[in-house]
Amino acid sequence: GTGSGKTYCFLLPMIFKLLREAYGIGINRKPWRNFDRPYIHSPWWKDGESVYESPYGVSQQRTAAVKCMMVYPLNALVQDQIEQFRGLFASSTADDFYKAELNNHKIYFGEYSGETLGKGTSARNSSEVRNKLRNAELEFDKLKRQVDNNDESADSLAKQQNPNSSELLVRWDMQETPPDFLVTNFSMLSIMLIR
Repeated sequence: GTGSGKTYCFLLPMIFKLLREAYGIGINRKPWRNFDRPYIHSPWWKDGESVYESPYGVSQQRTAAVKCMMVYPLNALVQDQIEQFRGLFASSTADDFYKAELNNHKIYFGEYSGETLGKGTSARNSSEVRNKLRNAELEFDKLKRQVDNNDESADSLAKQQNPNSSELLVRWDMQETPPDFLVTNFSMLSIMLIR
């Protein structure tokens, strides 16, 4: 039934496998904390009017690859999964773990659906995406202040995108440097496979 933990039955082994990689457990693996540079280095959308430049994975020793793809038949189910991931991988508790254990290296996730930002080419659409990311940052910061003042439940943070978290919000970023966990639907998966 609903809320019984079915998703965690397959998700927990994937998280465990990714943490083994992060800690360097296994053959010929280097722990993430030994890498000299975090996955994200400079969010392009914060700079004045700069053109799109992927802030992820440049000169990174960590392998950029989708480790787990979750395919759902409906966008509503995709959104539910993303909200769960925000609570797991993009919370302040997760950030504390990333700082203490992984030298600020994070577990990344992304939603690739019709609603995902970054349709078309980055050269043509970067100003529109920049504005949406800046607005998302403002909305998240406003909600975070309300949570800090006990005006909102901490659970409400999972419903709001945060461009400064481990959630990849733009298609161009996911194409350039795939997230560890990719959540999509059947129609977007077929489009990705055709291109």
